[in-house]
This record gives sequence, structure tokens and C-alpha cells, in this order.
Amino acid sequence: MGHKLLDSGALLRLDDFAGIRVARPCPSATWSPVRQPHEWKPHLRFEPAAGGSGSWSGALDGRAAEAWALRTEAGFELGLWPGPNGQVGAFPEQHANWRWLRATCAASPRPLRVLNLFAYTGGSTLACAAAGNAEVTHIDGSRAALARARDNAARSGLARAPIRWIAEDVTTFVERAARRGESFDGVILDPPAFGRGGAKKREWRIERDLPPLLGSLRILLGSDPAFMLLSAHDPRWPTERLEEHIDALGFHQVDTTSGVMMLSPGSGNPLPMGCFCRFANPRLGTWNDEY
Repeated sequence: MGHKLLDSGALLRLDDFAGIRVARPCPSATWSPVRQPHEWKPHLRFEPAAGGSGSWSGALDGRAAEAWALRTEAGFELGLWPGPNGQVGAFPEQHANWRWLRATCAASPRPLRVLNLFAYTGGSTLACAAAGNAEVTHIDGSRAALARARDNAARSGLARAPIRWIAEDVTTFVERAARRGESFDGVILDPPAFGRGGAKKREWRIERDLPPLLGSLRILLGSDPAFMLLSAHDPRWPTERLEEHIDALGFHQVDTTSGVMMLSPGSGNPLPMGCFCRFANPRLGTWNDEY
């Protein structure tokens, strides 16, 4: 995969995305970095602003900016760009989950109907689509993120894959889908701690809104789901808490795995980037990837 964590510490991280070094804040990196500050030499550096998004320093020339992309081992690529909130359009800590999603969809004896919520620029959507055995409904409250996701499908050779692209608040969509009697074989969600989405900019708070959302998803998944993947980057949602909420859904005849999404540099401290809990139906076989 075209990403390496080069170093972290002093509340910062240094990543290499396809040869472009990016320095950004990282509140969980409370240790000392391995490299000296003068050794970091990032091409791009993000500086947060109080009460706002922040700004980037450094620049890419036009050709490099157009070609900048993360090529994954799951059969797709994500275009990268310096975003206003310090993100670059991809979460490489999800790489093992992307591989698992592709393998899980490919193992199904029939096409799966998959719902991807808080789908951002489409990593998990494209992992499922790349298996050639999934019809994906991609939901994100940001039209800009949705446009990026569609571009990523095109650059990955998946422009004609069976994907429904919907810019809508996640909770609103799920409530309507439940009323319409829709059903899905698999569900993916990576909720933020806070956000606003959809035409009415409906507020999302993970503490308040995730438990009832999971209850609604239980209805959409029916009695014999193929899989589910829940991940979170909020420290208030560690592995144990994710497991508790997944177990409460009552799908007992499934194989469940959970853990920390970890980025590991060649030397220095591994960087925890959130937690996940996922399950698959045993009829699909078993496949795992270690973080």
C-alpha cells in the first residue's frame, strides 16, 4: 500500500503518502518522536486554528497534485488532496478492514446488498465493489465527499460498478429505509464524534445517536446478515464498548473480531488510530488480517 507512517510524537504525526510527506497534529501521540524535528522535512504541513479548520503550508506542483493517490491492496485507489480540516482523503488505518471487506464479499455465493454509512471518500465502498459481488449503497452527508468518492470509483475502474451514491444525513436515510422495509446483507459504519449532514445539516453526536442508529440497523439487517463492520476514532468508544453494542444486536451465530486500528512505523511507537468490531456469517468462511 502506498502509505507509511514515518514518525509520531509531541502531538504530531508524519506520514508518507505515495512519496509525499505530510505532517499533521495527532493528539494521541503523547510520546517523543524518534526523528529530530529538522529530519521531518514535510512537503505539506497542517496547522490547526482555534475554533476553526486551519491551514496548510507547503505546496505540490500541478502534475504531482493531480496524480497524488493512495493505491491500496484491496484493488482500488483514493485520490488525495490537502483538505480544510487536516485530512487528505484517506484513512490508511482501515487497510486491514478494506482487505477483509473485499474477501468477505468475494466469499459470498450470491451478490450482497451492502450499506456503507458515513462513507466519506469511498474506501469501504470500493473494497466491496472491487470484489465484483456486491451492490453498495453509499451514504454520506457531504456532497463534496460524495463527489470525491465517485471520482475514486472512476480512477479505480469501478465507475460502472453497482453503487448507489446518496448525499443524505445517515440517521434520516436509515429511518426512511426501515419504514420502507428495505434490507441489507452487510452494513459498514465509521461514525465521527460530531458532525452535521444532509440538506438540513442535521446534527450528529456519537454518544447520543449511535446506540439508536444501531437499533435501526438491526432491523435492516434481518435475521441472517452476512457481515457488519463498526469502527470509531473517538477515545470514548474503545474496543470493549464497540463489542458490547455489537453483541447487543443479538446476532449470536457469527464470528466476531475486534481490535485497535494501528499504524506501525519502521521504528518508534505504533500509533493507535481508533478501534473496530466486525462480524461475519460463518457460511462465508473465515478470513482475518492482523493489525
